[in-house]
Amino acid sequence: MPTIAQLTDLHLSADPEARFRGLDPWACLDALLGELAGRDEAIDLLVFTGDIAHDERAETYVLLRERLGPWLARSRVIPGNHDDPAAIRETFPAPARLTEESATFIEELGAHGVIGLDTHVPGAVHGALDEGQLDALEEALGRGLPTVVFLHHQPTPVGSKWIDHSMLKNADNLAARLAAGRVELICHGHTHQEVEGTLAGVRVVGTPSTAAQFKPGSLLPLLDRGAAPGLRLIRLEDDGVRSEVLRCDAPELRTVGRVAVGR
Repeated sequence: MPTIAQLTDLHLSADPEARFRGLDPWACLDALLGELAGRDEAIDLLVFTGDIAHDERAETYVLLRERLGPWLARSRVIPGNHDDPAAIRETFPAPARLTEESATFIEELGAHGVIGLDTHVPGAVHGALDEGQLDALEEALGRGLPTVVFLHHQPTPVGSKWIDHSMLKNADNLAARLAAGRVELICHGHTHQEVEGTLAGVRVVGTPSTAAQFKPGSLLPLLDRGAAPGLRLIRLEDDGVRSEVLRCDAPELRTVGRVAVGR
């Protein structure tokens, strides 16, 4: 039974003293990787779903590559709104990409397909998928494999008005392509909270940030008091896909209830 770990919204900086919403994002990441390493089950793939480098510096991606150590060969990275897709493509080569022009990946894991999409829009906070990716996705789904799709921006509203303004803008176009195959789960980041939804009959799950969490259902960008950093485990089973959120509950990695200004 292959298992994937999704990590998202790391908000790392090349400056080791930099903080994200009062937290040390590198310490949060190290703690979560330690949680994974300490588990009995093997992790076959790590998927990083965007907002990797809060400072958008190429050096930050290099530092992450070095930090991953034995995880590196199993790691796939797609961009979020804070990222530089070109730097991701250069720093984290994928064995195969969905399209030549995008920071995506596509591969088979056991009897399943795994696809990572690039929703980055230059200069924007919201996300979108270009027609090239949508066409390639439809073609890939036509192979008939049960598939898990990863992307940064949420394709369905999560009930936090401020962040739903910056969701995937052409989610309807994505929904129309899902009928081409067997998508069993769509996993996203961007919302910094654990959420669930449905797109064209497909289950959609949002994963907590590896760093600071946003308060669910809020009109304004508030941090979730006391929420712990987390990741998502996705198990590709013969009779379907199962997932759960794993959090690192160390008190020093919890956020405080302060207003988070901007993205």
